[in-house]
Amino acid sequence: MTATRDSDSGSYRIVPSQVDGKTMPIHFRNQLEEDVRFPSQDFNLTLLRQHFQHLRQDTIPLHWHQELQAVWVHSGTLEFTVNEDAFPLSGDTLLIINRGQLHRSRTISGDAAAICVNFEPDFFHPKVLQDYILPLLENEAFSYHLLALSPEKTARLQRILAASDHTIPYFSVINLLSDSLEETLYALRGSGKAADFEERKLFHRLLAYVEENYQHQITVADLANHALINKNRCTALFQKYTQTSPMRYVAKHRLFLAKNLIIGTDLSISAISEAVGYNQISYFVEQFRRSYRLSPLKYRKRFGNRNET
Repeated sequence: MTATRDSDSGSYRIVPSQVDGKTMPIHFRNQLEEDVRFPSQDFNLTLLRQHFQHLRQDTIPLHWHQELQAVWVHSGTLEFTVNEDAFPLSGDTLLIINRGQLHRSRTISGDAAAICVNFEPDFFHPKVLQDYILPLLENEAFSYHLLALSPEKTARLQRILAASDHTIPYFSVINLLSDSLEETLYALRGSGKAADFEERKLFHRLLAYVEENYQHQITVADLANHALINKNRCTALFQKYTQTSPMRYVAKHRLFLAKNLIIGTDLSISAISEAVGYNQISYFVEQFRRSYRLSPLKYRKRFGNRNET
């Protein structure tokens, strides 16, 4: 799973994902919003098949989207982060993520594969949508929900996975989503946990600043001033939502972008170093090797997209 810059739209794309048996890029708009695209114009649902290579350190970076998402890791284990919570996800659990939630995923100790369904709930009857689904989506306790899978539901997912080699089995997917949202609805009734939407909105502003300014020098003071908070609050927010410091997040973001330019373009290493905000190529090479265990050139030779079919 790698990302490259789309030069004419300014979005990031993660490849490869399979939709209807064809490779389809995943696009990211500015401010980390995913631009979800549906294969059918009259049906707001898509199923992505995603494959992660641990040796390549594949990841889906922190992002959000307006659509709901269901994720099943059918091979291996992924570490998921949704807002401030991080947890392993494997084949015995289905993850349901509400719209607008920050989330990311990465390998833990080996290769992994998942199917991911992004969808709008408008396939429900208006009465069901009004009385059940919309109240669930507006429930402050619902940022995500983990559903333990029964043998019957696991078998249903296996059938969906097999059919998705060639097409999206819409009827089976809709039945699965209906059952899963119903379980989520009853599980969250009476929950006292409430999300801090203002805090998340504030953190979105911090992430947007990094996204818009990573090519330039960034300090904790710059971030704090942009969000009109003090440096301690800024650091605490990054620790809560990314489990790392502001400057470490900036460095990891730059290296992630560099990695994808290395394997997805023919740009020179010096040009990539400059493009992602490093003034000294020697320091960039050192940091890249420390993060990805290979020099930029060796990484390109081993994992470059032009070596893939």
